[in-house]
Amino acid sequence: MIDNNKSKEEDFSLMMGTENMDKNFIQSVGLLTLNFAHLEFCFSLFAGSQFGIKYPLNEIVVSELSFKQLLNISSGIYKELETDSKRLDKFNQILKESFVLEQQRNIITHSFYGHNENTKIIIRRKNSSKGKKGFKEQEEIINADSVNEIAQQMKATSVELVKLIFLMSDENGK
Repeated sequence: MIDNNKSKEEDFSLMMGTENMDKNFIQSVGLLTLNFAHLEFCFSLFAGSQFGIKYPLNEIVVSELSFKQLLNISSGIYKELETDSKRLDKFNQILKESFVLEQQRNIITHSFYGHNENTKIIIRRKNSSKGKKGFKEQEEIINADSVNEIAQQMKATSVELVKLIFLMSDENGK
């Protein structure tokens, strides 16, 4: 029998914070964070190595760039130095993936989460207020597998980027 006096919140209550949250989910968010940092490091290493200045001066410059700025600078440098059209196409694919991966990372890391211990459901929630759109609430069910998928794509994209950088370096005698 359904108790009509119960509120929706009583039927499905969410706990805030990480206490008793699915450990696999917490681990997957950590993996995503580390893999994104590696992707960012690969772009920083590439861009910084092309400035013609030594460490730590090159790192001082790139450490102050946002990820988007780092991608744009890396793109300009790579497109100036690379002459092989297949590698340029591959680099452009890596750039597109990296922009998307940053957005996916931002969605996950700049949200807050609730979870239900009984159902094991995790809810991602994000509130925002933008000029034309006004206040917006976003809410979705999320799990460790979906976050791990993004983290693995970050890792694969980093590997592809490093391969292209080494191919360029080998051919230029660096």
